[in-house]
Amino acid sequence: MRAAVRNTARAYGGNAVLAEVMGVPADTISGVLTSRKHRASGTFAIRLARAAGASVEAILTGAISEATRCNTCGRRIGEGRVKAGGAS
Repeated sequence: MRAAVRNTARAYGGNAVLAEVMGVPADTISGVLTSRKHRASGTFAIRLARAAGASVEAILTGAISEATRCNTCGRRIGEGRVKAGGAS
């Protein structure tokens, strides 16, 4: 879920803007991104899905991966054999 939060916040221009769109405190966004103890609730996942224009399933299963990583192997694009715009 962290990758989805990161990508959605980036699309909105930052954590504070995403928090406002979702109707949650900015500290909640920061907590989900930085703390292993802070777990996101079901309501948070639903609000994030709405903000991202994605399904709740895509948010919870990690189908929305970090924009700079390969969806298949998880490697950063540009590292090693993974190249943007082509097969590895």
